[in-house]
Amino acid sequence: MEFIPLQIATIIPNKKITFDLYIHFKDQYIVYAQAGTKIPPEKLTKLALQQIARFYLTREQEGLYQDFLDSILTEALKSSKTPLAEKVELAAGAAATGIEAMQSEQATPAAYKITQKAAKSLREVIEQNPDALKKIYGKQSDNMSEVIRHCLNVCALCTKLGRKMGVEVTQIDEMGTAALLHDIGLTKLAQKDRALFQKPKKLFTPDDFRIYKFHPIDSAKMLADRPYVTPDIIELVRHHDENNSGTGPLKIKKLTLNECILSICNNYDKRVFTQKITPKQAIKELQIEEVGNYDLKLIKALAQVLSEEGLME
Repeated sequence: MEFIPLQIATIIPNKKITFDLYIHFKDQYIVYAQAGTKIPPEKLTKLALQQIARFYLTREQEGLYQDFLDSILTEALKSSKTPLAEKVELAAGAAATGIEAMQSEQATPAAYKITQKAAKSLREVIEQNPDALKKIYGKQSDNMSEVIRHCLNVCALCTKLGRKMGVEVTQIDEMGTAALLHDIGLTKLAQKDRALFQKPKKLFTPDDFRIYKFHPIDSAKMLADRPYVTPDIIELVRHHDENNSGTGPLKIKKLTLNECILSICNNYDKRVFTQKITPKQAIKELQIEEVGNYDLKLIKALAQVLSEEGLME
């Protein structure tokens, strides 16, 4: 029997579940709650205190979980009574669940739909709540890997910058989905090379560049093997490290606006993340070091978004 992880944040207290939930303990999967039951809030709190971040469910019940998640996300986002922090936690948990599932060789259409729903939910939360981007961006959580937090940041920024640049909603949701999935190819790197994700590119050796440049290609290949993933998403992922000067891994010199948005958001967040610099410093570096790689109008728009959302403070 195959088990897949899901974020505990996506399970609502006192909400009837439609699938069996398991926890992983001492190399065993133990039934925690059966389909048709409700989990009281104190039990979920206890798990959090025990630093248990994930539930598990069987692959056969993944579709049931996807329907459940779709329902609770829709309900939470429509409700004015749901606190913003809860909406953010739920959407971020869905995003993390989707990314982890899509990293697997056995990723299913249900996993992809979870990722798509998460991207759309993050956009809706940001559009409906003035303080949402600030809460999402840079969200600290022991339940998420650094790669997943980075993907979440890039998704949130793409959503806002896309709006700023007049991109249509459907394309923004495509960018958001691609942003969540753009680094799944890092799992193809040798274990010793995965630390390159945390290394500032300024410090890369020629060998580092040679190794790291394959991850966008690997990410796209992983998605291309899945017929349910759209070609536009695959191309966005493939080009997320490219720029208009042709100095990216594939040497492409002409990017679409959406590809440029994903690329610059990824570039910006990696600077803040790996170099531990302030947003102001990162924008200054982009303005100096990326001249010609991105349109100056796009760099200025990103700076405006960060300023308007209180992220430049």
